[in-house]
Amino acid sequence: MKLENIKLTNNLQSLQHDYENLKQEGVENSEAYEELLIRQKQELVAANIELTLKDREYGIIEISERVVKQLCDQSQRDKQKVLEELHKMHIRMDDAEQQANAAVTKLKKERWHRAESEKKHQELMNQMKEYTVEQGRVIKNWKRSFAQLASLANEAIKDVPKLLADAESALPIFNPPEKVETFLNYCKKLIREMKNVMAEAHDS
Repeated sequence: MKLENIKLTNNLQSLQHDYENLKQEGVENSEAYEELLIRQKQELVAANIELTLKDREYGIIEISERVVKQLCDQSQRDKQKVLEELHKMHIRMDDAEQQANAAVTKLKKERWHRAESEKKHQELMNQMKEYTVEQGRVIKNWKRSFAQLASLANEAIKDVPKLLADAESALPIFNPPEKVETFLNYCKKLIREMKNVMAEAHDS
């Protein structure tokens, strides 16, 4: 466009030069002179109009360039802002991922501890069940043994007093052997204690 302006300026100067030459030569034909003058004026006006349009075009181009530059600068700022927001978002996402991983790890540990607790609880329940069954067998055996012992004791309580009485009647009235008498007294005491034990067991 600058080259075109230079060209138009050169043409304008050339026309002015021609005009001056014509004036100096003193053209006798006034009509031709007037026609040439009008044509030159028209060309001058057209050249001025074209120059004005070119100047306006240059102004529009300059304004457009400024607008484009402003838009580019704004776009660059917006891009930088978006990149910063994306960076912050990535940081938040990383933090959230770390928190989620920590929560999952904690949950796994809690599940493992709960499974271990349930396992130990089940083992304890099994041991208690086995202990209860074993104690049931012991109690059953103890009851059977006690029943047998009680049966023997009942028979002894029934038979021993009569045997003691027969043994005492067979002893001499005066001066019975001391050891025999001690044994008989011990047997009587034992019978009394057995009767008391049987009575307490019966009451319970």
